[in-house]
Amino acid sequence: VRVGDGTLERARFETVSGGIEFQGEIARGGMFNADTHSGAVDIRLSAKASVEIDAASIAGTIENSLTRQRVEIGRDGRGAALKTSVGPGSARLVIRTFKGSIRLSGR
Repeated sequence: VRVGDGTLERARFETVSGGIEFQGEIARGGMFNADTHSGAVDIRLSAKASVEIDAASIAGTIENSLTRQRVEIGRDGRGAALKTSVGPGSARLVIRTFKGSIRLSGR
């Protein structure tokens, strides 16, 4: 699933093995959910983003270059979790994967 430039108010994307790519903005008060079993999730937000982020992967990795918040590595070195905010955090972004990787970056 690829979603290009634009602003989303509410969105939910789910895949089993395919990736989810988003480049754009989430509207103030908006909600964005991305769920995948083994696909990668790549989120690129603009510099003026205002979003609270809750990301977790049971067996995958998380790469965060959006904020200085460190990724928490799971037990036995498997999986990862990240809770952080960009700007005042007026929108919400929730990402869940089982073994897919998650990448958060600016654009």
